[in-house]
Amino acid sequence: MKTPSSGIVAALHQLGLIDKCDIHVHCLIRFLLYQRRKQLQFPFRNWFHSFCSFQFLYSLIHNNNLIESKSLSEILALSMLLATLCNGCAYGGATHRFQLETGLVLASVYTSPGKRNEIYAVMKSIETMNYPDFNFMPNASASSFREFVELFDAMVLATDLADYTSNMEAFENVDIISKASTNEGKSRFCQLLMVCSKISDHARQWEHALETGNRLYKEYHRSKQPTCSTRILFVPEIDSLAMRAKLQSQFITSICIPTFRALGKVFPDTESYQLNME
Repeated sequence: MKTPSSGIVAALHQLGLIDKCDIHVHCLIRFLLYQRRKQLQFPFRNWFHSFCSFQFLYSLIHNNNLIESKSLSEILALSMLLATLCNGCAYGGATHRFQLETGLVLASVYTSPGKRNEIYAVMKSIETMNYPDFNFMPNASASSFREFVELFDAMVLATDLADYTSNMEAFENVDIISKASTNEGKSRFCQLLMVCSKISDHARQWEHALETGNRLYKEYHRSKQPTCSTRILFVPEIDSLAMRAKLQSQFITSICIPTFRALGKVFPDTESYQLNME
């Protein structure tokens, strides 16, 4: 399915980010087209999934006036929206057993396949931005550009589900999340938005959620190929329809519903997503 870059630009323009962040539209379009070409081409993780994540986050920001209310600064909103589009940059390496067994600090950073992919996505995206034809913020000062890079880095890494699920209980305190004026509250608030955007496919109507499950199943089988394999977990019973349904149900129950329940406490208008899954 085609997702024209012009639609992304229009969304950024509607939020006022094109003017306020002094973005060069033609360079941004080139950057987006390049990102699309470099995206993973898996049945689930692909440009369409990234665009759906962007669309969900855009709706959250727009419908809840997060920029106007100062919940998000313009540069933070821009970094978050672009992070949804850039965190799926294809990485050609593999995850090796030594990364889990050596106990090295550096190796532990790459233990999560997601974290490894996301660190690579940050590096490639920033590298691309340094080329004049792709630099959509050519007039930004050194400090402003550094701020964007640091925020973009943090927002891409915030989409790593392994990191999020290891600390899910921290998101149960809605009072802290709502207080975005504190560093802890801001960090949790942003990660909650990024994770919800990433898993929003599971929170839509049943037909869409069912198709999401089918695409994940196809991707699992493709990942068993030696050239694509980055997993160390094998589920032999996954060919069973009952097992596939059970696995998707477990994911929705243990991760998606609690996450969207936390989002619903911050933004009551989003409670319908939780109801869809329940």
